[in-house]
Amino acid sequence: MKNRMKHSTFAPGGQLVMRVADALRQMMIRENPLEKILKYLRNQAGNKKERAKSFMYFMQVIKHYNLLDALVRHVTRIKEISFHSNEIAWFVCLVLIFHVKQEAISSLHDALVKRRSVDHEVPQMTLDLLDEIFPVTPSWQYIHELILSVNLKTFLVAFPHPDSFALQFAHPTFFIDKMLQLVSEKRLIRLMQEHLEDRRFFIHARDATSLKELIAWLNVKNFTYQPDRDIPRLLQVLNEPGWKQAIASHPLNSCGKIALVDKASVMVVEMLDPRAGDTILDLCAAPFMKTSISFWHMGQHGRIIANDVNSSRIQAALDGMATIPRHSIHWLNSDARCMSSFYRGGEPDKILLDVPCTGSGSFMIHPRLKWVQSSRFLQQNVVLQQSILADVIKTCKENHWKETKILYANCSYYADEGEGVMDKIMPSIELIDLHDYQINQTRGLRVSSGWKGFKCSSKVARTFPDLHDGCQAFFMALFKVPVETP
Repeated sequence: MKNRMKHSTFAPGGQLVMRVADALRQMMIRENPLEKILKYLRNQAGNKKERAKSFMYFMQVIKHYNLLDALVRHVTRIKEISFHSNEIAWFVCLVLIFHVKQEAISSLHDALVKRRSVDHEVPQMTLDLLDEIFPVTPSWQYIHELILSVNLKTFLVAFPHPDSFALQFAHPTFFIDKMLQLVSEKRLIRLMQEHLEDRRFFIHARDATSLKELIAWLNVKNFTYQPDRDIPRLLQVLNEPGWKQAIASHPLNSCGKIALVDKASVMVVEMLDPRAGDTILDLCAAPFMKTSISFWHMGQHGRIIANDVNSSRIQAALDGMATIPRHSIHWLNSDARCMSSFYRGGEPDKILLDVPCTGSGSFMIHPRLKWVQSSRFLQQNVVLQQSILADVIKTCKENHWKETKILYANCSYYADEGEGVMDKIMPSIELIDLHDYQINQTRGLRVSSGWKGFKCSSKVARTFPDLHDGCQAFFMALFKVPVETP
């Protein structure tokens, strides 16, 4: 069946569904990296409009994966439909249910009841696809039954709380349980709704001249935008179809005068405060967005050492940083847990530790991470974070780096990866108050304090999407390591 499906001729909408279903299978079953899957979608789509629609469907199905997966399991169990281990058929159904529920329930239902198509591409596309996937069962009957069965409210009643809560807002129960220890249910709903929406994206201009030129172009194109309240030269742009692609292909972006960024990365660099002449060690640098922002932040006058354990990601960064002279950044390919054994560059002014984490604060951008959240995954990351910090502190003490400022950061809501980690090393460090007037208020940065109940809470900083205009959830702590005078 797979070969027959592969070579079938579908309507354009059918090709799109098959393309997205295959991309979903690559991510959820084969665990291919997102970069590879997005490249696949770009190569398979025929034009910009098809690419934009493919990306939209792919991201939306990933965001709602637990709900859509549960609906398919529910309907197939009740209707006694078997997929016979046909992976692609399963993912096609996920895409179709999302499509039907979001765009065409009424017109599709009308078409199936009357057994004829209407003036809408979705019904005929759906019929064509299901004729291929279920050649024995009349596809119109199956879809008709599917629509009648997929009643979200009735479906959710069968699940106990918090399972129904998790399905309703398309988030894992592990995340919900952890967050309800920190925030009210009302606040959690607000945060989860932010994760599911994709209302804006951010553009950072390198200088005032580039910003002025960008704004003039946005006005000509009638793009809806506004200056960010927190960060200079950062614009929030309404995420309409095709707008991000148009900006990505703009000459200002190609020559490095503007960049599509996530706000949290810019916020972290603002907290690090790179200055002309600084030596900065970016110890867990991939995907190098903060590295490049730091480079421009220093006015190209300074030294950056960017390290990452993954050599392929370093090569990808080298290929993608065409606007930054290669000699301006020194690249290292080592394990951050072994800094004391590989770094020989002298005392850095600042060290950025944007450590690996669960990514629970980045669900807006990386929705797939929702479906890997677990106690084991969390503990693996905490152990890794503690190991990296321990070696950095050891290196500072052994080399008597008493003036080096270290910014520890990660995109996680969990206190285990933030306040809990910092409290454990408090006896070994000198924590700097990130809410001090001279550190952030003079630059207009709005940040929240850490979760309550920890020793470090009042001095560390957090960002939240509901409080900081769509910024990812990030934890930040700045400190020095006291050393004995030799």
